[in-house]
Parts: sequence; C-alpha cells; structure tokens
Amino acid sequence: MMAALPIRQVFIELILLTVFIAHQIGQKIFNLSWPGLDASLDPLLCFPLLLPLVDWEYKRRNKKQVLIPTIELIGVSILLMMFFEWVCPLLNTDLVADPMDFLWYTLGLLFYLWRRKFIFSID
Repeated sequence: MMAALPIRQVFIELILLTVFIAHQIGQKIFNLSWPGLDASLDPLLCFPLLLPLVDWEYKRRNKKQVLIPTIELIGVSILLMMFFEWVCPLLNTDLVADPMDFLWYTLGLLFYLWRRKFIFSID
C-alpha cells in the first residue's frame, strides 16, 4: 500500500490547480484577457501540476525508489517541452510555438524541484 502524500504537497497542488482552473474559466467562459498571464501562466504551472503525477506513477511502479531520480525528471521535462513547443504546433495549426515558453516551463520545473526537495527532503 502506498503512503499518502504529505498534506503540504496536497495543499500546494490544490492552490496551483485552483489558479490554473480559474484562469481557464476566465479565458474560455468569461472571455477575460490578461496579456501577460495568458502567455505565461499555463507553461509556468505545467510542470508543478504534471510532475507530481510522474513522481507518483514512478513510486507506484517502482517500490524500491521513492521518487523518480531528479536527472530523469529533468530529462522528461525537456522532452515534454520539445513536444509541446515543436511537435504540437506541427500537428495543430491553432497552436503557436513561443520561445519564451521554454523560460516559463524551466521556471515551473525549478519551482517543482525546489518544492520537491523541501517536501520530501531528497537529493
């Protein structure tokens, strides 16, 4: 049986998810626009919301290792960045590659890695 996530991680995830959903509702339902936020918030929140799921799945599948090694997490993140910014715009013309997104993805990754180290006291 897997141990429960630390309560502070769950709390942070809920806050980030609430911000993400509120922004999406504001954009899609109420047609609100915040030029700076619209361009940067989704990539900034992507890894702090997605990578805990990667860690959880790794922990679920690999009983010996608590979390995916940091170097592998960085590798997965780089592959996802390339997929989101290069492959997805080729597959869907409504999506636009934005080089600044790499900065926001990287900041989100660094935030997650810092939070992960703080919460789980690893590395």
